[in-house]
Amino acid sequence: MSRREGVLRRVLELQALAEREFDRGDWKAALDAGTESIVLLRGLTPPESGTLAGALDLAARCLLALGRAGEALPLAREAVGLSDPADDARPSRARTLAACRRSLDRDDGVGIQQP
Repeated sequence: MSRREGVLRRVLELQALAEREFDRGDWKAALDAGTESIVLLRGLTPPESGTLAGALDLAARCLLALGRAGEALPLAREAVGLSDPADDARPSRARTLAACRRSLDRDDGVGIQQP
């Protein structure tokens, strides 16, 4: 297995973990796993743009859920920018970006409330 294949395998494991934790409502654990996958993806040449866009979107959703919309906004912007216009996930990423903007417009920075 090449180094790149090893990194991509680890990224997929981290993203699966992040999605599970997000679904459970443990947004901090999801953010930690997602952030690790972003760091790994940013180190790849050539980049895996679609995979990175998905990881950035998940991190943005985690930050939004944690009430950190200001930190989420640049990640959501980057996720949309990296998304291929034909990508089925692009509308979902655009909704994350819109949610960040709405949260900041309310001037309270609060996203999804943790139970």
